[in-house]
Amino acid sequence: MSNVHAFLERHGMAPEQVDPAALSRAIEADMRRALAGESASTLMLPSHLYGEGKPAMDTPVVVIDAGGTNFRAALVTFTADGPVIQGLTQSPMPGTHGEVDWSDFIRHCADGVEPFLAQSRLIGICFSYSADPQPDGDSLVLNLNKEIRVRNSAGRPVGGDLKAELQRRGYEGVETVLLNDTLAVQFGAAAGHHLSPNECIGMVCGTGANICCALPVKDIPKLSRPGDDRAMLVNCESGFFLGVPQGDYDKELEAQSADPGRYLHEKMVSGAYMGTLCRLTLRGAAREGVFSAAGNALLAGLEELTSQEADTLSGPLTALSPDDLALADEIIAAVFERSGRAMCAALSAVLRIADRGDGSLTHIGAEGSLFQKSRRFRPALDRAMESYAAGECGLRFDFLTCQNTTLIGTACAALLMQAARQG
Repeated sequence: MSNVHAFLERHGMAPEQVDPAALSRAIEADMRRALAGESASTLMLPSHLYGEGKPAMDTPVVVIDAGGTNFRAALVTFTADGPVIQGLTQSPMPGTHGEVDWSDFIRHCADGVEPFLAQSRLIGICFSYSADPQPDGDSLVLNLNKEIRVRNSAGRPVGGDLKAELQRRGYEGVETVLLNDTLAVQFGAAAGHHLSPNECIGMVCGTGANICCALPVKDIPKLSRPGDDRAMLVNCESGFFLGVPQGDYDKELEAQSADPGRYLHEKMVSGAYMGTLCRLTLRGAAREGVFSAAGNALLAGLEELTSQEADTLSGPLTALSPDDLALADEIIAAVFERSGRAMCAALSAVLRIADRGDGSLTHIGAEGSLFQKSRRFRPALDRAMESYAAGECGLRFDFLTCQNTTLIGTACAALLMQAARQG
């Protein structure tokens, strides 16, 4: 056993200490309790959005994408030649660079959509944070995670507050439809590949991490509609799961986070935390003398490391000697490997819950910087999925990506909800 592996194992950070099978069974049991309305750490939030139907053609929709890092706004129209995106703007998500008030966020949303309101009064809002969906298509904020700092947000109706702000500015007749970013990925991946959303599940693994799926309403006991066969999209909020096998540096990260005691699965797998988790693990190794004297001195005092810098061995890590860099690479690779194993556990749990029982392929619409850009995470996830999900569980799946998935998916959901409202 190498010195690095012995160090990782001693602190509960070795990849094999995350058992996808055991973790997946625990996540599945927790999710089934949440579906039944029993005490659970995942939320399994019914979205009140259904996957049936096709979005109206040549009908523009104003789209907001309030992401984990960036805020985007655009006009989206489905045409015979495919979705057309116009006027796309991007700015930092309010609350990423200092605390703001909820009213500041709503004004930012209104500023973003105002240029498009002459062309459409239907606004689709992709909201990458925990919110409780309402039957009218709005959602009430539960919590703003991913280290975003927005005070006075809890319990606020996102669409309702935006409509009120726009009304103050003189805009009448505005309709809003809000959905979680993971649901937007499920809608968008389906639209981009000419599939029904009910044939897909959605996964986001970027700044944050989450999964959603479509389930027959009758299989969501807490809705108490046993005869309803329609498939409703469900936001799992898998990142809330608490029963993860934490190592010493998971616990150290947890103690330093803005929301200790919450989102433990997300803190193990997502981009908002991977850089910090790698940094804390490298610092711990340096304190135990894993590197050379110069390497130990540099890494023991490491104050900042982004997920991208850890992934690519860049930033402050370039000051290490080749031998020390190889050791750091081994530690970082282990952190990403266990992240892939933990994400595999959650995906496999959702694949089993959403299994249609006909042996058909389930498409995983996937989005997020960690999944799409990391040179370490996707291979780690693929290895775990091939070994456990496909090998041990016999699950059939593939991953789908497309361009501007959340923008397209949000527009699709808004048009489908508008059609349902109109009867």
